Amino acid sequence: MDGFVWAAVLLWNCINIVQDKLLRKQFSFSWGWWAVINSVAFTIAGSVAGIVTLTIWFYAQLDIFISRDLIILWSIFALIFGVISFAVQWFVFKKQYFPQPIVLAIFNVLVEIAAYILWVRFNFDAIWNNDWKPVIASVVVGTAVGAVSGIILDRYCNFINRLEELREDEGWDEDEDEVEDN
Repeated sequence: MDGFVWAAVLLWNCINIVQDKLLRKQFSFSWGWWAVINSVAFTIAGSVAGIVTLTIWFYAQLDIFISRDLIILWSIFALIFGVISFAVQWFVFKKQYFPQPIVLAIFNVLVEIAAYILWVRFNFDAIWNNDWKPVIASVVVGTAVGAVSGIILDRYCNFINRLEELREDEGWDEDEDEVEDN
């Protein structure tokens, strides 16, 4: 069972470290604050979600060998984890004056949760049987997903910044036209 946790930790941290390297220009950070903040958010979100999920598991007396109960527990965990991670990322994006921080945070959290769900789905039997190859390979997958999502976030931020610059330029043209009309 600990293979699922290690796969999540390695996948999440690799995604965030690669995104940190790619988004450093957008954040104007001198070193890896993005990776540190997300690692702390991951630890807090995972701890809170784990405690709540375990509490529900014990009080509801769910059987983890029944797939319906396992899906319920993982859904509760993913929901709590996603909400906490989203809140932290939204706060960081907002403090960095990113355009549309809610869109960026939703995108980032959904990509990371989807990557984990797909990774576990394709390697479920190996991870459940304590095979460490998929856990180690999650570093490679996390790096690839981090690179793709980091590039997408960087291009999205550049696109939004260009749109804002165009709006400002058009605003100046309208002011000049009004002066010429008078």
